[in-house]
Amino acid sequence: MMSEERQVILQKAKQFFKDKIVANHKKQTEKAKHLKEFNPNPFLQKYL
Repeated sequence: MMSEERQVILQKAKQFFKDKIVANHKKQTEKAKHLKEFNPNPFLQKYL
């Protein structure tokens, strides 16, 4: 794989991360601003 191909793949991965992962995380964080709205998974509750 050439260096240029690696850079293209890296740029696509960065863009995907920004568009999908970060955007979804921000949306979920805004939704859970208040503790009452936070609904954790019951199996993971003891770790919180």
